[in-house]
Amino acid sequence: MEFDQVSVTGNTGQSPGDLHDINAIAQWRGKHQADKPAFVFLADGEKESHTLTFGELHHSACAVAIWIQEHGLAGERVLLLYPHGIDFIIGFLGCLYAGAIAVPAYPPHPRRS
Repeated sequence: MEFDQVSVTGNTGQSPGDLHDINAIAQWRGKHQADKPAFVFLADGEKESHTLTFGELHHSACAVAIWIQEHGLAGERVLLLYPHGIDFIIGFLGCLYAGAIAVPAYPPHPRRS
């Protein structure tokens, strides 16, 4: 399955005024404003360490959504164990695209058992 073929939930209207949920907005921006920055991660609160465009976000979230759907997890809870950052945003949106229920949590501390 290709990322443009992923079955996503939500209203995918043709104009920005027709968009009523985050899935539709993210998809529209990924296709029509692909080169514009969607997120800028500030590693120390001031210095930019990574920028993610709407196109990159859409493409990456679709890849996550495809994986979720191929493993039969649409409609199921999906635990997201990410530290703060861009990967969490991609995973969260991928869950929304796939129709899964994102359950975000911090990953366990490496020194804790």
